[in-house]
Amino acid sequence: AIEGGIIVDIPFTTDPTSAIALLNNAIGVVGTASTLASTGCFHERQVATWGGLRFIWGEDWQRAPDALFMADVSGPDAASGLKVTLPSGQSVGASSTDVMAAYSGAPFDDYGAWISLFYDIKSGTYGGDPDTFYGGYAYLTSGQLSGFSSPIRYYYDC
Repeated sequence: AIEGGIIVDIPFTTDPTSAIALLNNAIGVVGTASTLASTGCFHERQVATWGGLRFIWGEDWQRAPDALFMADVSGPDAASGLKVTLPSGQSVGASSTDVMAAYSGAPFDDYGAWISLFYDIKSGTYGGDPDTFYGGYAYLTSGQLSGFSSPIRYYYDC
């Protein structure tokens, strides 16, 4: 397994093809390409997947302004044993209590069955203009971190 530190820094302003090539090269595993079908909210989107890590891009995806792709994490590891974590160090499966404590000042919505945590806010304010409110988003269910995405518009009107 790869241990600690930043393996490669890929700005979200990097075109998706170059971002994929950079990550493939850095971890020595080629991501799996696929397409997410159009839904009521979104046009068709392209995806590259490495285990629990996905890069997603396409027309009208809820990524933040100026971002050409979004990273979405749904599992504790990507290919090659790469552990993908929140900036605070927790990975998918960490306890909700630990994640909420690490982001004790961050706004969140508690829906009962899940919690939406807004961390590493890049623009806007909680309760402000939804078109300018974006950054990192984590969702917690069943007492644990279930996934996280960045950069993402927190409130996306489909």
